[in-house]
Amino acid sequence: MFKNIKPLVYAVKHKNGDVIKNSSSGGAFTALSDVFLKEGNAVASCIYNYRNDRVEFRIYDDVETRNLARGSKYIQANIDDGFKKLVVWLNDNPNRNLLVVGSGCQMEGLRLLLEFKKLRERAILVDFICHGATSSGLWQEYIKNKGIKGKIDFLCFKDKRVNWHNPTAFAKVKGKEVSIKDFSEWFYGGWAIRESCYDCPFTKINRNTDITIGDFWGIENVIPDFADPMGVSLMIIQSERGYSLFEKIKDSIIFRECSQQDCLQPRLKSPPDCPKDRELFWHDIQMKGLEYCSRNYKEVVPEYFFCHCFIKKVKSIARKLFHSSWFKKL
Repeated sequence: MFKNIKPLVYAVKHKNGDVIKNSSSGGAFTALSDVFLKEGNAVASCIYNYRNDRVEFRIYDDVETRNLARGSKYIQANIDDGFKKLVVWLNDNPNRNLLVVGSGCQMEGLRLLLEFKKLRERAILVDFICHGATSSGLWQEYIKNKGIKGKIDFLCFKDKRVNWHNPTAFAKVKGKEVSIKDFSEWFYGGWAIRESCYDCPFTKINRNTDITIGDFWGIENVIPDFADPMGVSLMIIQSERGYSLFEKIKDSIIFRECSQQDCLQPRLKSPPDCPKDRELFWHDIQMKGLEYCSRNYKEVVPEYFFCHCFIKKVKSIARKLFHSSWFKKL
């Protein structure tokens, strides 16, 4: 068995600009999965199934499928028998290993299963910093109400056409974009996520996985010269095997080591707060409909974005004040 280590923290950006553009943040998932695919191993993660409009757990060993797996998905995944298939795959491929990526709760359940099956050492587990997962049932009702159920060709919750801090959420139907901003705001506002997410035990730095990845929110306040409007990944190395994998991706990334304090953000300190009007939201969904909620539950700014804008504004005011003639007269 491998040993856990004191978590090591890195700010990471892929060297390939196209990878960053098509990733949620800095391309950490692509860098990690490329190693496994090039070595003849496989990757397991959640992918949006356009045939049935569900997020599903899948095992794959090709770049094309991996590319489909990139990007944030604000919908609860349907694991179904995915973990069972993963165990079968490991038993059927004794000379190959797996990189498995998922939420903290998914990876903890899988870790216990793999340890019980004595297969843990053949899987590197990567969990991501998670705000929560919205109801898959709500998603089905939402796209049905919009008239796009079964018609979506492409889905993106974090397109960075403006920049990383202002993502655009949309679905493509027959080449035309359909905004899903309201569903995204229900996620950010915490109204639509599972109740268990408000009491999540995985909102901390130390985890039982090998690597934790996510957006490095606040990077401009920690390493200003490393900040990037297209995104920076946060990578927390949790084990010796995680560090060994990190060593293998160094040629494809640029990185900076940080302290644990530097990387702290809301979902590394505590679960999301349950909105006071959450019950009202679900009541309104059932009694007043989705269109009513689209109009009345909106314009929610994520905590990390508010903090970023507030700090930026304070710095701007401070600079103007320092250079003002009034200040110099004091």
